[in-house]
Amino acid sequence: VALVHDGTGWKAEPAATTAGGAAMRFEVLGFDHEIRAQTTHETSFVIPSHAMLFGVTARVIEPISGSLSSWRLGVAGAYDRFGRGLGKAAGSYSEGVLSAPLTSYQDTRLAFSPEGGRFGGGVVRLAVHCLRLDLPSWPVS
Repeated sequence: VALVHDGTGWKAEPAATTAGGAAMRFEVLGFDHEIRAQTTHETSFVIPSHAMLFGVTARVIEPISGSLSSWRLGVAGAYDRFGRGLGKAAGSYSEGVLSAPLTSYQDTRLAFSPEGGRFGGGVVRLAVHCLRLDLPSWPVS
């Protein structure tokens, strides 16, 4: 991906910009999540506030163990927003595409819920697919 330095740090090259510094950036934010031996739990990673979310994809990279038959991926209050009946074997995946973009105005954690039992362990690689907006530059010169 092409990067641009904004004077304070490196950012992905924007899809569109204005002369005043406002920009739109399509981003894929990736991280690995270790499944804990319990029932429903949330990631430490958050979907950033004000990001317009298109979907969340996931792939099991270390098999999910425990007494569960399958699992769900979502957020608090919508525990299957990005998939349900998901596989436990390494290589299993979820393509949690939303029917319409969704924006939250607070940081939001992803939630893992077991179906038919409890989690024992495992690792899932996640990617949050979103659009973020950059404010115009300040101060104005």
